[in-house]
Amino acid sequence: MQTGSIEGDPVRLADWAELRVLYSQGTAISWESIRTEVDVEGLLEERWEENDDDTTPDQASQSLVADAAREIQRRIDNGGKGYPFIIGRNGLELRRGINRHTPYAFCLMVSDRDYWKPGDPSARMFEDVATVALQSYLKGCAVRFGAPRDAPEREILVALQMLQERTGDPFRGTYPIKPTDKDLGLDVVGWKDFEDGEISKILVYMQCATGEDWPKKRGDLDLSQGGVWNKIMDWTTPPVKAMAIPYVVPPGGEWERMTPGLLFMDRLRIASLLPARALSIGDVDWKSWFKERYDSVL
Repeated sequence: MQTGSIEGDPVRLADWAELRVLYSQGTAISWESIRTEVDVEGLLEERWEENDDDTTPDQASQSLVADAAREIQRRIDNGGKGYPFIIGRNGLELRRGINRHTPYAFCLMVSDRDYWKPGDPSARMFEDVATVALQSYLKGCAVRFGAPRDAPEREILVALQMLQERTGDPFRGTYPIKPTDKDLGLDVVGWKDFEDGEISKILVYMQCATGEDWPKKRGDLDLSQGGVWNKIMDWTTPPVKAMAIPYVVPPGGEWERMTPGLLFMDRLRIASLLPARALSIGDVDWKSWFKERYDSVL
């Protein structure tokens, strides 16, 4: 399991424990089991090397697991009903009655890059999840714009026409769009209308990234003055720039470093906006995707 896209070993260990529970069909994992298996991910060695004192490996593993437990408690506190795990008497376990096909479980498994393979549809599926999450956050509207798109919006010019009609923002038309252009970094658009239906409202342009290199993609969606999208659309009110990822970003310095200038949604924020029910967004075959992933692990 790879969870190294975010600095912070408690976050990685929390992900690892959650995945163990999911992949074992909901069987709880105890803190002692987590502690004795820490070396599997090489996290113990990292923690031990960080200490300049006489900390023993056993003390280092206990410290790491304690930090991971606090991280899981933070997820419980902030994830709301969308977070599918609890800390029970036997350790970390799924909440009673929770399906393993929830939005949080999907994002968690997408972040587990060991099982990613070319042609995996999870990037597009994640855009569907982010679209519903953004719509829930705005209590408004959201549409997926990312390529590949289904007919009739497969061609970018048709998709832009749809966007103009839905949001009310006309084309500026000063950017040379080619038929071969895909989505120009834009994956989801959200907005919240007023009752009068007039222009001038909250508008959000969102980029989604599922790869571990997502921090490098924060600038791919160019909404700057004179940038690509500013040349395409003639906004009445400039959009808020947003980003969604299936990973968890730890609070504090790392969050502050990764999120400036962005309406940012990590896995935990997405989960807090969506119920912990089996996914059934659009015409995607979610059940088959989950089954294939579980089968590949077992």
